[in-house]
Amino acid sequence: MMKINETHTPAPWKAGEVLKGDESTLLSDEVWVTPGPGHSGPIAIVSGSANAHIIAAAPELLAACEYVIAMDWHGIGAPHVYEQLRAAIAKARGV
Repeated sequence: MMKINETHTPAPWKAGEVLKGDESTLLSDEVWVTPGPGHSGPIAIVSGSANAHIIAAAPELLAACEYVIAMDWHGIGAPHVYEQLRAAIAKARGV
């Protein structure tokens, strides 16, 4: 797999239905994930609000994972938790 060296659009991302143009062309469960002010979008158009909300939370979830790893709290948690955090970070980074 090729390593990706680009950065994601900064948070906050928002999940919400955005209807532009002819409403009949949109699926009934289509939800748009859009970036914050100053950025163009959408970031994603997904089926279902649950999917949209987890995608919208991605930047904050990534930051939280990176924070926990950086704090080096290994004595507090189980080692498998840190393995899961590192795996999630690698997946988010495309590594």
